[in-house]
Amino acid sequence: RVSVLRPQPSRRAACCAVRPDSPFYIERLADEQLAHQVLGNGTTTTIQAGRQTGKTSLLMQGLHRVRMQGNPCVYL
Repeated sequence: RVSVLRPQPSRRAACCAVRPDSPFYIERLADEQLAHQVLGNGTTTTIQAGRQTGKTSLLMQGLHRVRMQGNPCVYL
């Protein structure tokens, strides 16, 4: 008898950021700080932190939040 191994669905992105709608994303103080930052008109936001600390996930959460409010934003 041969058993076939099937790949299990991933619970997170294959690489990089955790999806904005992921139940596995844990909000941090940085999320609150970013939310206050993007409320201003014409703001430029820079996210700096060490490797593997969730910078891309934080950025994706912030962009998602801004877009859900109907505000324009540019990701460079």
